[in-house]
Amino acid sequence: MARIIGRKDCPWCGFQSAHVKQNEGKLPYHHCPECGTMTPARNGEQARHICRNMRPEPDYQAQAQAAQDLATQPQAQAKASPPVPPHTDDPIIVPGVIVKSGVKVAPAKTTPPPVRPGGNGLWSQLVKGDA
Repeated sequence: MARIIGRKDCPWCGFQSAHVKQNEGKLPYHHCPECGTMTPARNGEQARHICRNMRPEPDYQAQAQAAQDLATQPQAQAKASPPVPPHTDDPIIVPGVIVKSGVKVAPAKTTPPPVRPGGNGLWSQLVKGDA
């Protein structure tokens, strides 16, 4: 499978993120997913022309490998202190519930309006012309 080595503008349709791909050990080619054109390089001069003005694609596999290598190295840092609990006078706000000084205050409950007989909502009101 070809890997994307960079991106550039499509010379045919102007799409700004057309792919510049390369098979293993072969010359690069230009592929636009927008208009579907594919322009292969047949020699070194054409390959240089395709790669000119190309924005290099980041090598995500190398970045992931480097991050994994860092994670597997032994950590020589001092132990971090445990997190400090919040002060008891500070209110803790949770969506829908406020807890202050250990007392939970539930939000006011609202009930939806009753459904009229013969219709069950806005659509029925619009069809009947009541809205």
